[in-house]
Amino acid sequence: MKKLFIGASPKQPNSMRTKALATALGMVATGIASAASAEPVKLEQSSKWVMDYADSSCRLWATFGEGEEKSTLEFAAPSPNKAGFDVLVYPSDPDSKGLKFRWSEAASAQEVGKVIPIAFETGTGLMFEAGLGHNVAGLTDNPSAEGYRNEAERMTTEASVEGLFLTDETGADIAYMTGSLKAPFNALRSCLDNLITEMGVDPVTLRNRSRPVATLDLDKWRSDVLNEYDTTALRNDEQGDVTFMLIIDEKGKPADCRVTRNLASKSLADFTCRKWRRYGKFTPALDADGNPITGVYFQTMFYRLP
Repeated sequence: MKKLFIGASPKQPNSMRTKALATALGMVATGIASAASAEPVKLEQSSKWVMDYADSSCRLWATFGEGEEKSTLEFAAPSPNKAGFDVLVYPSDPDSKGLKFRWSEAASAQEVGKVIPIAFETGTGLMFEAGLGHNVAGLTDNPSAEGYRNEAERMTTEASVEGLFLTDETGADIAYMTGSLKAPFNALRSCLDNLITEMGVDPVTLRNRSRPVATLDLDKWRSDVLNEYDTTALRNDEQGDVTFMLIIDEKGKPADCRVTRNLASKSLADFTCRKWRRYGKFTPALDADGNPITGVYFQTMFYRLP
């Protein structure tokens, strides 16, 4: 695993506890220690951004605050959500109920996407979706869709970020004062480009495509991928969520599969890739001239036992 340190050293650097971040989960982490107040508790950045190049995902994180308030904020990609990344705060004082976010102090708060509690060696964190209004990676969003932002618009939006402000229904308000996320997210994109290049996909061609990968005749095979449950996992009472990335070739066939986030078990992760490669049917991505190209497709499977 390669690591890249981004940005100047903060005024008061702290040692970074990578073990506490539970790298096997490949996601974000941040800590919160604050009481409800009228003004947000602002945590200044206390480490450089670190870009972790994992085998099947990219993890961008930094620590914020000092002493008992010290915490870590991480962005992890790829992700099937519209933002293109997952966020995790660790440890987490804000409650998952009614959790809202904003990227500047004056902005209106928005509700986060699905919230998942994550257990770490030193506490509990929250993983959730908190978008910037565009897919940061730019790999799977539709260039012809309403609200699509081009590269220049994305850069402007990311540069205007003040920090990640979180509020829960109790009124607890805390801010991770990141400042501009343009350089950190450029590093995240570079990591993602390297990842999909290793899987035989040209990221430049993919970003300039005229159409992304899409499912084909989903109603005919939806039940095959949704209703089957791995026998080993069933016998061992295993459940959880598996996020994965499929490489779809020019004919619309799944050519490769990588699990990018495993909150279940190895048997369920392996089972997920096997059944999607077996049953999945897709229309291929098209390049700028309308020719079929190799593309990517992200999805999450939610396995629950009765």
